Amino acid sequence: MTPLQIQWRDAEPDVNVQEIGQLLKNVHWTDALAFIRNALAGLTVYFMKETEQAIETHLNTEPYELGGLLLGKVFRIPFIGQGRYVWITLVEKSLPSNEYHNSSVSLRMGTEVWNRASTLLQGGLMVVGWYHSHPNLGVFFSGTDRATQSAFFNQPYALGLVIDPVRKERKCFFGGASEELAGEAIAVM
Repeated sequence: MTPLQIQWRDAEPDVNVQEIGQLLKNVHWTDALAFIRNALAGLTVYFMKETEQAIETHLNTEPYELGGLLLGKVFRIPFIGQGRYVWITLVEKSLPSNEYHNSSVSLRMGTEVWNRASTLLQGGLMVVGWYHSHPNLGVFFSGTDRATQSAFFNQPYALGLVIDPVRKERKCFFGGASEELAGEAIAVM
């Protein structure tokens, strides 16, 4: 029996964090100042209005848990001399899972959503997180949600968005530790 051999290949990473200058050169100076001011207050998340509406529409299609991926761009502001960054996450697109098993208290998404996301990554977007619903349960991260976040969305800028479409509540968590993001750190553009 021949032992299994692993062949390493150089490949372009699918994570494309950009410096803040890339974002600021495309906005009005007053918006640029607002981005920087907000970012220095902590991780800042911006949802495109159409994306937020698409997520809400998707999560209202049935009374059970639903979810999908969040795609967008990530920008960073370096803390000079500290080797740390402040992150700005721009969520430009949502991708609902089409293959899943769900109930009123659980959701297991299939791999097809990742396959569909890969075609969008070539357009400059990257997976910046995931979203799912807790219909009429309130917004919190369960132990399963925390395990999912830690396993698949553990970058410091990666988001986990949970929405209760019945109660009209939402919370966002970030990074591998599933830290809750303050409501004022989330905006709609």
